[in-house]
Amino acid sequence: KKQIGQVEQVFFRPDELIVSGNGERIKRMHQRWRGFSLLLTLITSIITPSLCLYKEDVGAIDWYKKQIGQVEQVFFRPDELIVSGNGVLASLHLRNGEISWRHTLDQKIRSVIQNLEHSDSILTISGENAIHFWNSKGGLVWDATTSQEILDATWRGKQILLLLPGGSVEVRSSTDGKVTKVLSGEQGHYSQIVSVGDRTFMFGVHNSQIEVRILNADSTIASDRTIDHTHALRSQFVVGSKDVVFQDETGALLAFNFLSTFNLNPINLNAQSLNPNLENTDGFSARQSLTEVTAFKIQDGKTVVLHRSESTNEVSVSPVSNHNGEDYVGFATVTHHEAKLHHGHLNSRVSMEIVNLKTGTVDRYTPIEISSESPLDKIFLHRFNKPDGSHGFHAVAMLKDLTFLMFSDVGMRWEREENLAYITQVEFLPLPAKISENLQDGGIFARIRHRFSSQISALTNWVPSISNSNSQVENFKDVFGFRQFILVSTFPGNSLQAISTVTGKTIWKRYFGEFSPSQFFVTRPCSHFPPKLLAVTTNQIRKSTQIFWLNPLDGQILEQHEFSWEFRHGVMTPDMDSHGNHAVALIDFNLKVHVFAETEESREIFAKKAKSFYFHVEDSRENSLKGYALQNQGSTDVYDSNLVWQIPFSSSEKIIASTHSPKEQINSAARIVAERKVLQKYLNKNLISVATEKFNLKSSWENSVNIHLIDSITGKILTTLQHKNSNGPVHMVQVENWVAYHLWNSKSHSFEMTLVELHHSDLDWNSETYSSYDRAQLNVSRQSYTFPMGIRALGATQTLRGITHKNVLVGLESGQVMTLSRAWIDSRRPSLNEVTQAEREEGVIPYDPNLQIFPRNFINYYQLISDLRGIQVGTTSLESTSVVLAYGRDLFFTRVAPSNTFDILNSDFNYSALVLTSVTLLVVTLASRHIAAKRDLNRQWR
Repeated sequence: KKQIGQVEQVFFRPDELIVSGNGERIKRMHQRWRGFSLLLTLITSIITPSLCLYKEDVGAIDWYKKQIGQVEQVFFRPDELIVSGNGVLASLHLRNGEISWRHTLDQKIRSVIQNLEHSDSILTISGENAIHFWNSKGGLVWDATTSQEILDATWRGKQILLLLPGGSVEVRSSTDGKVTKVLSGEQGHYSQIVSVGDRTFMFGVHNSQIEVRILNADSTIASDRTIDHTHALRSQFVVGSKDVVFQDETGALLAFNFLSTFNLNPINLNAQSLNPNLENTDGFSARQSLTEVTAFKIQDGKTVVLHRSESTNEVSVSPVSNHNGEDYVGFATVTHHEAKLHHGHLNSRVSMEIVNLKTGTVDRYTPIEISSESPLDKIFLHRFNKPDGSHGFHAVAMLKDLTFLMFSDVGMRWEREENLAYITQVEFLPLPAKISENLQDGGIFARIRHRFSSQISALTNWVPSISNSNSQVENFKDVFGFRQFILVSTFPGNSLQAISTVTGKTIWKRYFGEFSPSQFFVTRPCSHFPPKLLAVTTNQIRKSTQIFWLNPLDGQILEQHEFSWEFRHGVMTPDMDSHGNHAVALIDFNLKVHVFAETEESREIFAKKAKSFYFHVEDSRENSLKGYALQNQGSTDVYDSNLVWQIPFSSSEKIIASTHSPKEQINSAARIVAERKVLQKYLNKNLISVATEKFNLKSSWENSVNIHLIDSITGKILTTLQHKNSNGPVHMVQVENWVAYHLWNSKSHSFEMTLVELHHSDLDWNSETYSSYDRAQLNVSRQSYTFPMGIRALGATQTLRGITHKNVLVGLESGQVMTLSRAWIDSRRPSLNEVTQAEREEGVIPYDPNLQIFPRNFINYYQLISDLRGIQVGTTSLESTSVVLAYGRDLFFTRVAPSNTFDILNSDFNYSALVLTSVTLLVVTLASRHIAAKRDLNRQWR
């Protein structure tokens, strides 16, 4: 029996008594209860179910593309490629091109140096003075920074020599990166450092003199010489066993012997050299002229030509390697065949030659044909010895459109589309139904007939699709509208392409050459078959514009035109003709409006409404925002514009961000709140949000950010929200009647997220027209919250009818994308002690200034998006579901359901149990009916 003892105090509670007695006993009871509560808490934490994602579910409704970007350097290893680009160092599997590891640095990588004696070691120089040392598995061994800019670096055994301004040399250990010796310069003008054997060479050019310094193995100065030469240097110095070769600005090749006279001797190859050093070893070097590439070496002061190959484009030379006691080198030369230019594709021949450096003979010749719209930009070659003793090679090439190819002596191996790391515009294209081609004419009975036939066809194709899940993606939509095309434009890469939402693979791709894509518009949707797309490209050097009419389903170019004016901005009109065509207005830098319409009907519709066409531009020279209207039609499809309004900003205030409402379906013009009150939304499709930052020259901590909500028709500033002691960058998203934005508060040293909501204070619901010139009485409500980290992008979910609740999509600096319910940043969240019963019934969350990040809300779970720049949202045929593409250096696509999938069964729904239950009920019903009938018959016979 458990006792208390003498009771001294009693406290009543609804279902219990609190009593006190002997203090020692109560203390022991408290200790026992505390131990029991800790045990209970531990057990509860273990058995509490978690919201998680199974590994087999990864990729079920999403896909992830990991990119590198533009490749600048390539190093070959037995089973991998080490590539570097703009701030990226990565390893690719040689067999399939998949990324095994990747590192993204804060600054651009200027140089990557591989240790030739220990090929598993790599040194990178990024920014001005940052160095990183990596092992073979991509692990960072050490990193360091120098006090001065690093001009060049080289390996020497287990030491790293860094060339600094003034001729100073810093020697570091490759083991830990510590400085072991510093060689101070004497006002030298050196720009290159090269180690060959035990010698280290420093080269520079100053005042028509070539400066040469040779260091011993202990980093002491062995020789200091200057060579008079009137022409400036064009290429790097190439060091052999006795001679140094370089090229000056006239294109002449010169050499000098660093063991004797240092006298300059010309190298005559019977052609002007165009390409600087390609490869060298022990005096071997290669040069490219207008028509050929020549391999030569300097022997006893004379030029000995080893090999000549025809080449009109890019050339690559592999490092020299030994085979059966002799030195061999591989040449990769590219020749474009203009006669084979057909259907927009250019055929390039890459000739692979394995050359014996002793005899100059070609031991192997392999041509590779590459057909692409884009010509080759770079090529990298590696020769190796096969197990059977024959020659083999691997080659990788980067095309102008940033397609990365890998091929060998057996043909093409794989390709990567690295242009997707530089996306500038994204649009979702819902695909047409299978019956669209036949519904241009016919009427309602034809539509019903085709509808039934398409349903039967879908039913007959359903069973084969289950067994063959990897079948080719069709250019038709599925029943839920999940199958779509993602249209993206890229720069650099100068291409426009379509990506499947099902597989993430490219359906088609168009390369525009020297013209870069500026903007594109789907002028006729797939609901009005056949669809059309207008792509606008510009050439900033020629100040000209090209437009292309394409079929967005296959990328086929229908028309193209070039104009002498330079494109600035474009707008697609909301009105369409009877065939579903929209007109597009393109504005040039002279503020003339060029109208492009597919049909005469669409052109007439635009002409009738030209007086109500307004646009606004940002004038950086005058630091102002200007609005324009069409004045008169100067010529056919060309309109003049006149200034309607102007908002000037002070010289210390700059526009840092702007946004406007997307094309979306609005379900309700009002919001029902507590006590059945109705808040009338301010729905103005001409509303734009502009963020400006006012700089304080004395202290950046006193900068302020202003958010202006402006009517783009009249230029009226509806409201201005000022955030003192705040800084950019500002990320914004505008949906319906609210705007959410994110900034940095320098006073509280925290990030803030604010939501602004606009409502009418008085609106005539019976009115059928609304004008920007009407005087609207607005109620502006806002609420700010502390956000735990910085972000890179903001977006909002969209649905087909606009019924589903909208979530804010937040792209974090960590590379994760989080869904944030709008209820958490609602401008109507009251204080905890001010919550009314009606607000509790409505479900309003009490105000908390701190927003929390819940890991279960990350839609890309552990797959981080490097350099996240934007979030694009599209709709599906399901009201509950949106499709999302988050893009930066990487791509991630998925589907989100802000209010859960209320209009579709879950993907893990047990259809077998449902069918089995239905069949069982049917069998039981028929059996019961038969038994009941037999029983009634027997009863009558009695």
